[in-house]
Amino acid sequence: MDRRRRKRRWTKRQFSKSIVIFLFVNCSIIEIYSMAAMLIEHDLSGLSTLIGAVVSETLAFAVYAYKAMRENTRGGITFEAAQADNFGNNDPI
Repeated sequence: MDRRRRKRRWTKRQFSKSIVIFLFVNCSIIEIYSMAAMLIEHDLSGLSTLIGAVVSETLAFAVYAYKAMRENTRGGITFEAAQADNFGNNDPI
């Protein structure tokens, strides 16, 4: 078997993906801090922050998943580009 090793081309990360990653990290930090503060201080006032972080994280994921679904379906931008490239199968079998 003679397989050619292809170097994977580094592609620029999409801005929306960077925003979603930042939002998940930021909300996770807020969630951990709020839970620790509520545990140590025995005060539930941080619960409003915790609920807000979870809701924003869920909404961000839902929007990103919807965007990715629309791009990767038939007629979407990514699907049409992959189809034009023959789905990356340039090597003969």
